Amino acid sequence: MISTNAQNQILWPAHCYVNGNWKCYSMEKHSHGGLEINYILEGACSYIVGDKEYRLKKKNMIVIEGQIPHQKIFDRSVPCTVMGGEFRLKEVKLPAISFSALAEHDRQLGEFLHQLNGCSVIEDAHLLLEDFGKLHSECQDKNRELYIATLTNKFLMDTADAFYSKNPSVKAYIAQIKEYIRNYFCKLSNIQEIADQIHLNSTYMERIFKRETGSTIWQYVMECRMEAAKDLLENSPIPIGEIDPLIGMNSRQTFYIQFKRHYGVSPAEYRKLFRKESYSIG
Repeated sequence: MISTNAQNQILWPAHCYVNGNWKCYSMEKHSHGGLEINYILEGACSYIVGDKEYRLKKKNMIVIEGQIPHQKIFDRSVPCTVMGGEFRLKEVKLPAISFSALAEHDRQLGEFLHQLNGCSVIEDAHLLLEDFGKLHSECQDKNRELYIATLTNKFLMDTADAFYSKNPSVKAYIAQIKEYIRNYFCKLSNIQEIADQIHLNSTYMERIFKRETGSTIWQYVMECRMEAAKDLLENSPIPIGEIDPLIGMNSRQTFYIQFKRHYGVSPAEYRKLFRKESYSIG
């Protein structure tokens, strides 16, 4: 695995290319330091990494640990255009976050790098193409080193995001988060309590939840609380003024505001309307 221990070093796009004029050139098996990242712009080709072969097509991207022997093989009957980049550790005196600090702070990226085990393939990486193209254009500009370093860090984090968005473990995390909230929403006071139970970094947890569900974790907590409040209004004689602490809210005013925002009426109006409808049906 590429070292994430070196301090004051960043991962740098040492070499970027597009094989525009040699679309059928097969590369001999080789190895080097750092990471090699290749995106298939058109056509198809194969990569052999260690003793495994990976068949890639348009929009696929492969991330390879450079020290693992690897080679690229083109089929002459299927011209293939590849945007590639070789990323190596580089010591710089820039006000930019180091590679080790980045991998430690962004748990998802750290996990992605740790699980590479030679290489990983991202099936649909088209959202990464814009930043990869920018790196390709800028990597030789010594006047924009800070921009290149920042863009590289963003590209790495987005690459990990793209990998895990299709990873079954992310779906499992979301299911665990939702289940825990449904069971304990009345006791929760902050996001960290959930992260501690699921054993995830809170920032990473919030990011994947938002990406997968479209809402924040706290929005989901509030949704569960409002559902519980509605159920109590419909099926219990509990006075409205005693409901907010039962659902984990410490402010009656906030409860009223949130309930009306969710259902369009106040709790008292809702109970009155529900009982009227129940009586009319009965």
